[in-house]
Amino acid sequence: MNQVLEFEPSARFYALWENEKTYTDSLGTVQRERNFMTGRASIGTKATYLSAWSKTVTIAPYMGIYADYYFTKDDAEPTSFLPEFLHGFSTRFISGIALKKSDGTYLALGGELGGLGSDVTIWSVRGRAAIPF
Repeated sequence: MNQVLEFEPSARFYALWENEKTYTDSLGTVQRERNFMTGRASIGTKATYLSAWSKTVTIAPYMGIYADYYFTKDDAEPTSFLPEFLHGFSTRFISGIALKKSDGTYLALGGELGGLGSDVTIWSVRGRAAIPF
């Protein structure tokens, strides 16, 4: 069986910004001008251990660690007493497993634990499947 340990370093930047002019909504309420932005800068690495489970199936467990910086700016008046919980530095761990068959069938299940070191902890789980036809 062939076995390979792969490392995938990553640096990513995601951002969303919007500038809204004053408008009247469908209920006739005037909405004031609003400008806001949010985003995440991230750096880290993922390690994947590729292994031939059989002649037709490859199994690939993986894990990774990332340092994230979340940023937000909004000139609107606060509408709730909830704090901005995605702001500043935090750590994120990922882990999962993927199976790929020689016919192209792909199954994956992964999880993420993020927000470590901040005021909030975020858990997420993701599953994917692809069946060629």
